Formats: sequence, C-alpha cells, structure tokens
Amino acid sequence: MDFLYQEWTNKAAGFVGHGAVGGACAIEHLRGVLSEPQVAHVQQQLSPIMI
Repeated sequence: MDFLYQEWTNKAAGFVGHGAVGGACAIEHLRGVLSEPQVAHVQQQLSPIMI
C-alpha cells in the first residue's frame, strides 16, 4: 500500500468484508491505514442478519 501512496492520495474507497467479526476488524484496520494518504471512506456499514 505504501508503494501506491501518490495514486491513492485524495481518492475515495469502499470496503467489503467477509465474516461478522473478522471482516469488521479488517475493515476498521484498513480505515486507519488509508487515512494517512487521505483516502475518503464510507462510515456507514451493513451487518449480516443471522437466521
């Protein structure tokens, strides 16, 4: 990700994770990492409904 710093600066991103806990943790980590090159990300999230 550091290699593409200039290409990703001031861009927008959306994340899709798989799994209720692991996916959410991975997305939260990516939000923090991509905040450094000022990548705008969507704050809202959907959680799967377990039936």
